[in-house]
Amino acid sequence: MPTYEYHCLNCDKIFTLQLSFEEYEKKKTPDCIYCQSKNVKQILSGVSVVTSKKS
Repeated sequence: MPTYEYHCLNCDKIFTLQLSFEEYEKKKTPDCIYCQSKNVKQILSGVSVVTSKKS
């Protein structure tokens, strides 16, 4: 399940949500998990990929 990071502009905290693609499409801007504000912005985070082949 994909992980999405958000920054609350109201309380200035960063939180992470695990949402399916379907949930993400329905809930473009979730409420802050700390203060329930709708004033949140999605932030980009790093991605790591593990494969079985050696490059």
